[in-house]
Amino acid sequence: MSLIKEKLTKKFSEEYEKLNQQQRLAVDTIEGPVMVIAGPGTGKTQILASRIGKILIETDALPENILCLTFTDAGVAAMRKRLVSFIGSDAYKVNIHTFHSFCNSVIQENIRYFNKKELEPLSDLERIQLLKKLIDGFENGNPLKRYKGEVYYDMGNLASLFSAIKREGWEINFLLQKIDEYVKNILPETDGFYNKREQKKARLNDTVGQGNHVLTQLGTKEVERMEKLKAAVNAYEHYIKILFDNHRYDYDDMINWVIKMFEEQPDVLLGYQEQLQYILVDEYQDTSGSQNRIVELLISYWAGEKPNLFVVGDDDQSIYRFQGANLKNLMTLAGKFEKDLVKIVLTQNYRSVQPILDAAKALIEHNEQRLVKQYKDLTKELITANPELKGLKIQPVIYIQENEFCENVHIALSIKRLVESGTQPGKIAVIYREHKFGDEFIKFLQLQHIPFYVKRSLNLLEDVFINKILNIIRYTVAELDTPFSGEPLLFEILHHDFFHIQPFTIAEICNEIAGSNNKSNKSATLREYLLQLQQSQSGTLFANDEQASELIKVSKVLESLLKEVYNKTTQHWFEQLINEAGILAYIMKHDEKVWLMNKLSCLFDYIKEETHRNPQLSLKELLNSFELMKENGLSLELIQTTGSETGVNLLTCHGSKGLEFEHVFLIGARTDVWEGKRNTNRGFRLPPNVFELESEAEMVEEQRRL
Repeated sequence: MSLIKEKLTKKFSEEYEKLNQQQRLAVDTIEGPVMVIAGPGTGKTQILASRIGKILIETDALPENILCLTFTDAGVAAMRKRLVSFIGSDAYKVNIHTFHSFCNSVIQENIRYFNKKELEPLSDLERIQLLKKLIDGFENGNPLKRYKGEVYYDMGNLASLFSAIKREGWEINFLLQKIDEYVKNILPETDGFYNKREQKKARLNDTVGQGNHVLTQLGTKEVERMEKLKAAVNAYEHYIKILFDNHRYDYDDMINWVIKMFEEQPDVLLGYQEQLQYILVDEYQDTSGSQNRIVELLISYWAGEKPNLFVVGDDDQSIYRFQGANLKNLMTLAGKFEKDLVKIVLTQNYRSVQPILDAAKALIEHNEQRLVKQYKDLTKELITANPELKGLKIQPVIYIQENEFCENVHIALSIKRLVESGTQPGKIAVIYREHKFGDEFIKFLQLQHIPFYVKRSLNLLEDVFINKILNIIRYTVAELDTPFSGEPLLFEILHHDFFHIQPFTIAEICNEIAGSNNKSNKSATLREYLLQLQQSQSGTLFANDEQASELIKVSKVLESLLKEVYNKTTQHWFEQLINEAGILAYIMKHDEKVWLMNKLSCLFDYIKEETHRNPQLSLKELLNSFELMKENGLSLELIQTTGSETGVNLLTCHGSKGLEFEHVFLIGARTDVWEGKRNTNRGFRLPPNVFELESEAEMVEEQRRL
């Protein structure tokens, strides 16, 4: 035995001894299809790493013969770190990828089949611009064509539909067929849409006849909605052509390109099948249709045999339907390999006390779409296995408060008592539906001097600091379009703290300008006043003082920026703005200089990216892109961390998945907050025969899983 393998065997033995009976079964069954149903806190990451070690020890497989797919970059990093401690440097030879990074590697290795060298990834802003182009090209008579009002009303709905088509890998003809089947066969059997002629009670002038049935007004609207959906589906191929003509692609395209290549180039697929002998997939309940198709193609080598496929998932943790996750994939896999599939349920929980597990079980048992109800031999009775938690009877507690203010006070004081009794703030979490609830709660923690930590995305287009910079861009564009039209913006700019001009000074200037509007020898605008001041090197009001110097400096900077628009690229012009307007100097003297520099860097990176896409990008086009983003609710995102990492953790419900804390508070546990009003009439809602699980009942079940 080689020294490396001997070391690996020793490390594996140490880790193997820590596994319980169910985990060992999952690790030991290295041949054939295996499905591990891993509830929260049951140690799934440990068995994935241990299984890879087992494969390397007991088979002739090399690290590069193993493919592990997960869903986030953080998951990839965590798995790689665990493997490094487990098998050493060979961990870097194991193929650990997100689905997108795996497809990207396939594309790079087979670039000759794609001819994509000239393509650039599609930005959110470009998506809006191309969707507008698509809508403008609709012919008269198209159900989606609008001639007044919100002409681009369906833009967001089209984007969501096209993304779903790509994620699920649907064929256009398949969708059109399903829509026709729904209208012809399902609608007549659905309450509220049709009334049989002999049973109708509605007045005839309120109905429209169709075949042997009477279509109610509600049914008429549903049929019209399906016609709009068909028009949207038919527009998909036009949209793809527009993308191609503009040399753009999005990340969903990458998966579909690889699927198409695997289907059309069997020799290429065979090469990957021969290399990747063992395939492991984490969080399988979160796979979309196209991601699932990638896995199906990779294991098709074992047609009629038992593929070495190991999937870890939990049907009760499927909470990402809005991102394309399809619970049906987990259900289908269980049925497809039912004869040979080894199903293992991890029931020993190392995270929670038993009463918490019992409460969760009592809630989730109301769901019908569960593997334990499909396979009666399965059980998901989670049992506390952590020795430190066994025997503790800590019940979940519901507190009813009069209003949100009282709720926030109660939780803040409860946390204060925990901290005072010795609990570390970092072991406490406050979970809410959306960050806006946490924003309000932070104020209560600050009043109690309790440290906190929150990580969220910030929209820079709504940030005060960034908007000061954008104001200078807006002023420059306005003055170039129509001289002296940017006066209101100039008034704001003079107040910005990049410059050191007193508000009283600005007020006196405005007062002087207002009093001299009828005198031809005096300046009538702020810009003219600053120019005269600059030329004379002395001011009518502020001769030879610091304020006059600062005003002259501002005037020179703005006039220089106006001139250089036509002499520099947009990127170099922006660099001049940052340097000459004193913005960098302002940042370096600020108490939050690191955070302000992060904001500025994010804005600058965006401008560099846009000028890379379009080297001829003008300043006006750049400004228009910012305004278009704001109009369409797009963000220029920067991840913001606030507070101390050792403070109380403030998290959204989705952001808290998989984390562990000693004390957890749920804010706003109300129906209107956690469920809200689902608008089923907005957007292109697909008929129920497309997604077998896509129904009102499934939406309720997903809320319950959340």
